[in-house]
Amino acid sequence: GAGFDENDREYGVMLDASGTHAYETYPNWRVDAETGTALFPVAGVRDEARKETVYEMAFPWTQLRRTPGPGMVLGLNVIANENEGSERICWIGITPGIGDGKRPGVYRDFYLVE
Repeated sequence: GAGFDENDREYGVMLDASGTHAYETYPNWRVDAETGTALFPVAGVRDEARKETVYEMAFPWTQLRRTPGPGMVLGLNVIANENEGSERICWIGITPGIGDGKRPGVYRDFYLVE
């Protein structure tokens, strides 16, 4: 992946008619071997009346291949894509570096504290 290195991870989550699906896109394409979907706890709910989709995800540290501790710094970004099945219509994120091109060096830093 462009701009990624050995300590980077990228995941995708989507909700469709068959349920909520999670997958890893970097460093390897992976889905859960048993279910073909979630690598971590994930849920999505679509509210048609409000035209709103809400996702909840829990990333275990083991999935991220990290051991948390005070002072640890994580570069983190999350985006939401509007997609009607064939292509992205628009996106919004907490920082640049995904929707406008894969550039993890511009993600926000999050610091773990005790």
